[in-house]
Amino acid sequence: MSQPELVLVTGASGYVGSHVVRALLQAGYRVRGSGRGGKIATLRGYFKDQPNFEAVQIDDVGAPDLDLTAVLDGVSAIVHVACPLGGRSLPAVGLRTALEGSQNILKQAVKAGVFKVVLTSTSATALNPDQKRAFAGGIICDKDWGKTSIEDVLKEGNTSLYTYSAYKTLSEQAAWKFAEEHPELDLATINPPFVYGDPIPELLG
Repeated sequence: MSQPELVLVTGASGYVGSHVVRALLQAGYRVRGSGRGGKIATLRGYFKDQPNFEAVQIDDVGAPDLDLTAVLDGVSAIVHVACPLGGRSLPAVGLRTALEGSQNILKQAVKAGVFKVVLTSTSATALNPDQKRAFAGGIICDKDWGKTSIEDVLKEGNTSLYTYSAYKTLSEQAAWKFAEEHPELDLATINPPFVYGDPIPELLG
């Protein structure tokens, strides 16, 4: 009997990522979940009774020398969830992690022959990062993009919400540009307006 398909989930110890892992396991997939060093033991502990789960360490998904050859071995699809929140690091650091992180995942996916990638994004990418358009009426669709730039992100005085929205907008735009240049890549983005519900308590912290 053949094994179930293996899916890589980045940011597996986070609020969204942990639920993605659990849903994939319940659907019968094997899951390789990535996290930073301090989270690996927690991930393994929580999913210890799941033979179809394994944890791998990726400390900086945006690192220029990141090599995912071993991590992507045997993988059929990727769900890229990992992204820094606004306000938790300097904007220049967060932007590099968000932008280069998604590019690293896509480049190495294509290199490894993994052509199915889901990128978790946000509806904020269709708005300007100040979110004012959300309350102005009108129709917002998948053809709309928020107006921001690297220079805007690096300005002083931005709120955490503005910074996070800009991270997501710039990284998703770059992801679609990459996909246009690599038609063999089957890219999908999920753009929820808000994510709520119970976290997995054991993975909080």
